Amino acid sequence: MITRPPASGRGRNWDRRDAGFRQTDRHASPLGGIKTKPPTSWRNTGELASSGDEIGMRIVITGGPSVGKTTIVSGVAERGFPFVQEFATQIIKEGVLLPWVDRCSFQNEVLRRQCAAEKELDNVEGPVFLDRGLFDGEAYYIYDKLEIPDRFSQLDASKYSVAFLVEPLNFFDKTEVRREDLDFTHAISAILENCYSSRGVEVVRVPAMTPDERVDFVIAEVRRRMEARAEASQPEFEKEKATVHVGSSHASHRKNSRRIASVT
Repeated sequence: MITRPPASGRGRNWDRRDAGFRQTDRHASPLGGIKTKPPTSWRNTGELASSGDEIGMRIVITGGPSVGKTTIVSGVAERGFPFVQEFATQIIKEGVLLPWVDRCSFQNEVLRRQCAAEKELDNVEGPVFLDRGLFDGEAYYIYDKLEIPDRFSQLDASKYSVAFLVEPLNFFDKTEVRREDLDFTHAISAILENCYSSRGVEVVRVPAMTPDERVDFVIAEVRRRMEARAEASQPEFEKEKATVHVGSSHASHRKNSRRIASVT
């Protein structure tokens, strides 16, 4: 859990929240730090250049407690990416609903807030990173051997482009809102993976690395998928034109090479 604003955010208006940081600018939403317009810093710097075609690309950062999810989300937010904060920690800190007292009521409230936040993403240019997704709550029902509410089967998983499963570290950082242990983290991680993969969501594991390396890894994986997505959506005549252009360039290069050879 981060206890201070990112260094690069100093001098700007940063508002610390329970599960991470959000930049409080004129594009900020009251729910989860969602921005309705991507900052120019990542439109133009090549981090994840956006042409507006990636609307709807949603990236889940999931995993057990104390694995570094929020650190990764804070890292991508520090680089200017839109994000949705985690709601579970926020609800626990409010002190009204607690998972160790009433798991069902707690998860119902988490899901309600998550659904409300993600509904705001309908017209937001992506990619948008989410600190946990809609199906994280289901994993806790499974772990606690509780009846899974029908509502989970009605949720749309197709809007998630990829889910990054953050692998456990070799330690567990207990806090006032985090009462589990490392064994629990390993167990819930396996359940979380199945909750997403069983619905057809691609799951990519994020290994134990430094925080910056993890952020770089996630951004690189997202960039690769964006490039593949853009190529797949390119009209056939555009692909053919590009192929012809490459072929013409090669032919011209061979002709020039022969001309140079004859001169020498």
